[in-house]
Amino acid sequence: MENLLTGGSARAYAVFDLGSVEYSAENVSEFVDTNTEHGFKMINRFCTKCSSPIEMYVERVPDGQFVPVGTIDQQHQLTVDEGLWGQEALPHVAFKKGVK
Repeated sequence: MENLLTGGSARAYAVFDLGSVEYSAENVSEFVDTNTEHGFKMINRFCTKCSSPIEMYVERVPDGQFVPVGTIDQQHQLTVDEGLWGQEALPHVAFKKGVK
């Protein structure tokens, strides 16, 4: 079976400083993707019980910890400061004024 992260062209991640997020999950699996379209290595971490993505590390952003917004209990406390890769990867996405 091939390890793939599938879905639509847009995913919502919150990016935190590396090491600032803690998880309560006991068993986490990871898949290191070195064959990405953009050329940067990605480490995708999944829940071993349900296979939900819980975290992603991207070589291009070495100090960032990418967390899917859907896994965050405090979603209403998040603010959007910038959109990453919107211009280069998703030209059909427009961001609100004030968002970089």
